[in-house]
Amino acid sequence: MLRLLMTPMLVLTSFTIIGAVPVVSEPLGMTIAPRVAAAFSTVTVSGAGCSSDVDVVETPFLFGTPPEVVSTQTVTPSAGAWSSTFPMPRAPAFVIATCDGVSSTPIVVAPNDVATGSMSYAAVTPTDIQITTSPLFDGSEFSIFDRSGNELGHALARFGTATVRIPRSAGPAQVIAVGLRQHDPGIDLPYVPFALEIQLPPSSSPSIIVEPAVTTSGSPVSASGRCSGSGRLLITGGATGWYDTPPVYVDETLSADAAGNWMSAFVMPPTASTASVLCTQGPVTETAAVLIAPADGLEAVTGQPDGTGLMVTLPNVISPERLVAFTATGSPVPLSIEALLTNGIEARLEPPWIPVRVVIIGIRSFGENAMARQVSGVQGWSVDFGTITEGASTAGLAPAERLSASLPDVACCPQPAVRIRP
Repeated sequence: MLRLLMTPMLVLTSFTIIGAVPVVSEPLGMTIAPRVAAAFSTVTVSGAGCSSDVDVVETPFLFGTPPEVVSTQTVTPSAGAWSSTFPMPRAPAFVIATCDGVSSTPIVVAPNDVATGSMSYAAVTPTDIQITTSPLFDGSEFSIFDRSGNELGHALARFGTATVRIPRSAGPAQVIAVGLRQHDPGIDLPYVPFALEIQLPPSSSPSIIVEPAVTTSGSPVSASGRCSGSGRLLITGGATGWYDTPPVYVDETLSADAAGNWMSAFVMPPTASTASVLCTQGPVTETAAVLIAPADGLEAVTGQPDGTGLMVTLPNVISPERLVAFTATGSPVPLSIEALLTNGIEARLEPPWIPVRVVIIGIRSFGENAMARQVSGVQGWSVDFGTITEGASTAGLAPAERLSASLPDVACCPQPAVRIRP
């Protein structure tokens, strides 16, 4: 008896329709087309190389005990070739065909309106979307389909796992992932077919650049970036406590050109803020964000010179990957995390060796509060580099590099003296 198993599929909503690709099952040369289609539509299974009658069994997963067998057929081959049809079940199913004592690999089929659940893609790059799942039945096929039944990619399960990569340009459509899970205890099926929906991300990620990221409050600022869908610019201030509602300084609908490029302008808010672009393509909205802050009116912190830089301790800071630093005029300042403290972060700055104000922007935690509307907020700190505060150590600094309030206002770093030998 030849058994044909249908593999769960992923549904895509916005691809150009092309002809359904038959799926071949070795060693019987069995094909199934389509593998994803409307429930109760006609599905054709065929093959070759059989000298005896072919038994075809289609078993869907309908959560029955035992599961319902929708179709059992016996087909007589002609010159070794055989063909049969059955209706697409209303749930994912596997088909197995058997002849001459040899059975096909199970192949999964599924209706294109599956509602058995969803899954997420594993990773996304500028060019590809990676879809991975487990535990799969070893040797079975994990496939991705659009809602019209076109296969976008497939991979064979090895060690219980399979990964399919499809072009990033496929987004933001919905697709169907179809596969064959390993046997689950308590389920009276040798295999468990599944079909799960996946929402693909947009074909390109949005971006935002704010220049300058730090300047005096009320000064003009420009923002630009990319959004290949409908864009919205939000400038949102940081919450100041558990029950605070963050202020919204800018809420603007963006106008992008044909390539998705957009530009806007606003004035620097009076508090540290998040500048975000919300880009919507179809049912998906993606966000890109940067932190900005005024150079004035911020909480002051004290720095400790260490010979080549300045050490600062920032209380209650979380999300160290988002911590950034700039001069008061918006030039980036190198910043590294030296230690994660119980109640904050110790960071190291490398500003120019001239008197300058450095602005640090990060996310500060408000602590735990079950009734709180906010658990964190954008925060800005300022530290003056160039004047040694009382009690600060300069032991590690060479004499020519000691800081003082009388350092000349030069454009860059002091040049070492050149000594010419006679």
